[in-house]
Amino acid sequence: MPPPSPVRVVSSRTVKPPARPRERIPLASWDVSMINANYIQKGLLFPAPPPPFSTGAAVTSHLADALAEALGGDYYPVAGRFVTDRHRDDSGAVVGCSVSIDCDGQGVEVIHAVADGVVADDVVPLDADVPSIVEDLFLLNDAINYDGHELPLFAAQVTELADGSVFVGFVCNHALADGTAFWNFLKTLAEISRARLLARGGHGRAAAAVGCAVAANTNASIRARVAAWTADPVVTVRLTMMGGSPWFDAYGCDFGWGKPTAVRSGRANKNDGRTVLYPGREGGGSVDAEVSLSPEHMAALELDDELRAAVSSSRANFVSL
Repeated sequence: MPPPSPVRVVSSRTVKPPARPRERIPLASWDVSMINANYIQKGLLFPAPPPPFSTGAAVTSHLADALAEALGGDYYPVAGRFVTDRHRDDSGAVVGCSVSIDCDGQGVEVIHAVADGVVADDVVPLDADVPSIVEDLFLLNDAINYDGHELPLFAAQVTELADGSVFVGFVCNHALADGTAFWNFLKTLAEISRARLLARGGHGRAAAAVGCAVAANTNASIRARVAAWTADPVVTVRLTMMGGSPWFDAYGCDFGWGKPTAVRSGRANKNDGRTVLYPGREGGGSVDAEVSLSPEHMAALELDDELRAAVSSSRANFVSL
C-alpha cells in the first residue's frame, strides 16, 4: 500500500463566468478523435512569490480572478461541458452521434493545496527520475476527455511547497484544445493576471486565421476524411510519441509573481515511448526533453554514451515508469 500523499487540499472553488444565452459549439471530427485520450496536464514551478502573493491563498485567489475574467470573454466555452446527441433516421434508428460543447457557464475548478515537507528540489531533482509526488500536484489524473461530459474542461491546482515555492498544475481537456491553444490560454491568463492589454491584433488576427481555415474545409472533404479513417483505422501497438514544442512559451507565463523555474507534465501525459519538448529554461535556443520509458528501456537508454554526451546533465529529465 503506497504511503499517504503529503499534499492536502485547503480549499476548492468553482469559477463561473457571468451568464450568457445558452449555445452549443459542435466539435470537429478531429476533436472527437481525441475523446478517449487523457487530459493535458502541464505544471509550472515558481520560486517563492513576493508580496502581495506571498501566500498560496493569495496566489489562488488572484489566479481565480484572472480565470473569471478570461471565461467572461472569448474563453467562455472553456467553462462548459460536453454533450452528445444521437441522430436518427426516419425509422428511429440511430445513424450517428455528434459531440458539442454545452456553453452554459458550468465553470472550471480551482484548488488550493499544501504539500507538507516538500520543497522545490523534491519536485525537480537534478539527475533523477521525475518523483511520484508530481502526480499529486495535478487534478483529474485518471480522467479521459470523454469525462468532460461531467467533469470540468479546465482545472488548476495551486500547491504551496514547504520552502515557499508554488507549483501550479493546469489540466485541460484535449478534445477542447490542442497544445497551441492550451499554452495560448495560459499566456492570456498571465496577461490578464498582470493587468496588461492583449497585444495589438491578438484575438482579431487569430479569429481571422481560424475563419480562413474553417472556410477551406468543405462538408465533402471533411466527410471524406472521416470515411477514409473509418475504412482503414490506425491501431497502434508499439507507440513512440513526440509531444509539446520548444515553441510553446511555457516560461513566458508570468502571472505577476515571477517566471516559472521548471515545467513538468502530469501522470496522464506519461507513457512508455513518449517524449515531451519544452523550451529550455536557459533560453538561447535550448530545449528541455521529458522522456518517459519503461524501466528496461530507460536502463538501456541511460547506457547510450552518444545520448549522454548530447544531454546537459544538469537538465536531464528522464521518467522511469
